[in-house]
Amino acid sequence: MKDHTQENSWFTDFKEFQESVDKPAKDKANSHFRNKYASFEACLEAIKPALHQHGFVLLQSNNRDELGDYTETKFVHKTGYELVTKVYLVLDKNNMQGVGSAITYAKRYGILTLAGIEPETKDDDDGNKASLPSGTTNNAAQGAPSKNNSGWPTRSQQQ
Repeated sequence: MKDHTQENSWFTDFKEFQESVDKPAKDKANSHFRNKYASFEACLEAIKPALHQHGFVLLQSNNRDELGDYTETKFVHKTGYELVTKVYLVLDKNNMQGVGSAITYAKRYGILTLAGIEPETKDDDDGNKASLPSGTTNNAAQGAPSKNNSGWPTRSQQQ
């Protein structure tokens, strides 16, 4: 018979983590798009203390697979159980600054996804709606393939 003690501990600790974690504050302003967003640092400040309190550690790494470059985020519990997500990188600029920006974005949304929380309000798009060219709609939201100049597949192309 399977011992569910560790499994129950993981779920109990994760539930308590989600109940105790604070939503990250929108602490950064993008003057170009006139919006506010939660920085990676604000996400860490809100999430890491609650993770540690409930027996989890945060691990993030950058990797590549057949679908492209991605940032992997893990919440690893003291029992060894892991919660894992991958956020594939889409470069806005094809240089190191573009890579750094994409990685920071992926790290931020990786931890928010795993934590199951959002920043202070639900409209945190980090300027993505405003960055669409005039007269363009958000194809990804409509289920159509997104276009990018990176040569890497977008999330909608990976499915």
